[in-house]
Amino acid sequence: MIVKPHTSIKHRTLGYYFKICRDVMARGRSLYYVDLYSGDGVCECPEAPVTTWDAPYLKMLQESKAKGLKLKCAFNDRDENEINKLKSRLIGFEDFVLGTWHEDANKVYKVILNEVPPSEWSIFSLDPFNHDQLDFSTIEGIANHSDYDPKIRGKRKPELVITFMVYSILQAFKATKSDLISEIKRKDLLNGIDRCLGTNSWRKEVSALEDMESPDTKMNHVFLKIFLKQLEGVGYDTVVFRIEQTAHKNIIYYLILASSIPNAYKIISKNFEPYVKQVQKDEWVKQNFNFFKMAKAKEDGFALLDEFM
Repeated sequence: MIVKPHTSIKHRTLGYYFKICRDVMARGRSLYYVDLYSGDGVCECPEAPVTTWDAPYLKMLQESKAKGLKLKCAFNDRDENEINKLKSRLIGFEDFVLGTWHEDANKVYKVILNEVPPSEWSIFSLDPFNHDQLDFSTIEGIANHSDYDPKIRGKRKPELVITFMVYSILQAFKATKSDLISEIKRKDLLNGIDRCLGTNSWRKEVSALEDMESPDTKMNHVFLKIFLKQLEGVGYDTVVFRIEQTAHKNIIYYLILASSIPNAYKIISKNFEPYVKQVQKDEWVKQNFNFFKMAKAKEDGFALLDEFM
């Protein structure tokens, strides 16, 4: 699968995150991993320092098989060709794979949820190419797949790793202002943003920013703020990583890690920090991308979101 350079940063970051997960699994925990936009498992990018690499979940499978970790995975990609390529790379990992699908993620997630015990630790990866490929109703459906987990003595929801495609949201909104666009297309674009955010409350707030200086950054902030509020509404705390190109300071997307478990939130917020700093030290990253961590304040030591904007 051909990808953009920023995908290299995202996958390195997720690789560190999955390493933390494997450390937890090594203590006897089982993990269900669901990737609703899996691709074919291999990334190619001539512009990145390493031009070809495996998707982070393949490393998870390899390490789990080598160390006898309790991992079960489910993979979906709407492109049948992509999922068929992935199947060939999953040979030898049959004991770790619940199944593969090539359907609309917003529909097939309901089928996959039947394979995931709600009381068990699970991670859902939501990594669409564009914002209109992910409906917030899908996130709500996943969030409702919860149950009491005796290991943590509390209710567990699936953890989420979300690529929030704010760049495509902004481009869609700008397109609605064109004099050349039809009214039907304009409504479709606006409704696509509504479905992604799970609300139309953004419309008035974003429109009020159009005549301001540097409106794009402020609009991105509004879209993110509303999306995080929506996640909070279905029971998630979040840690956010903002990835932007250095040359033009364009925010490409936000990588969001969401958990309903306070201890998991602490692991993401604190233990993950040293690994993220390793990515930031890379000379290629410093030359091409800015990489910011943002966390919603839940206790002392966590910075407020607005302090990073």
